[in-house]
Amino acid sequence: MLSHLYRLMRSFELSHGYRPNLLTLHPIHYFELRSSLPAYARHLELTRFLGMKVVLSSESIHPHVSWSAVAERDSA
Repeated sequence: MLSHLYRLMRSFELSHGYRPNLLTLHPIHYFELRSSLPAYARHLELTRFLGMKVVLSSESIHPHVSWSAVAERDSA
């Protein structure tokens, strides 16, 4: 899961010239991600590690990265 997210982030950065700040995941993918990173047990720790806000959506079939001014403002 983590390597897939890295590839998504890197592809976004190469395409747009800046890093994504928003990650949209299905709750099942979020559970898998948290399971693979036990050192980041709390949601806030995980978002800091990833450098992105995490949005859970049951409609999101595949993980998706994007950039949002709202996420940027909230992290400041």
